[in-house]
Amino acid sequence: MLLRMVTARMRYANRKRIEYGAFDTPGRVATRLVELAERYSKPGEGGIRVELPLSGDEPAGWTGAFCEAVSKALRALRDRGLIETGQRRVTVRDLEGLRRRAR
Repeated sequence: MLLRMVTARMRYANRKRIEYGAFDTPGRVATRLVELAERYSKPGEGGIRVELPLSGDEPAGWTGAFCEAVSKALRALRDRGLIETGQRRVTVRDLEGLRRRAR
């Protein structure tokens, strides 16, 4: 049991290291949003509503970027019609488009 948990965490850490080197900030933000949509979401009006109260600092920490860079990335994703944001909420409007941006 412990070995499986350690192995899973090592894989997760390695995947994050690769993402930080390979993707730009919008790509990392899109990747995190896809993960959140798949794990913590409910169908909502006009898309998939992420069911976590997110503060401004949390997405920055998850993506290894500054808050300003994450804000710009979110704005770019909104402008492309992939997501909708509001106070402490995110609605994914186009999950497949977000997945494509994450790659």
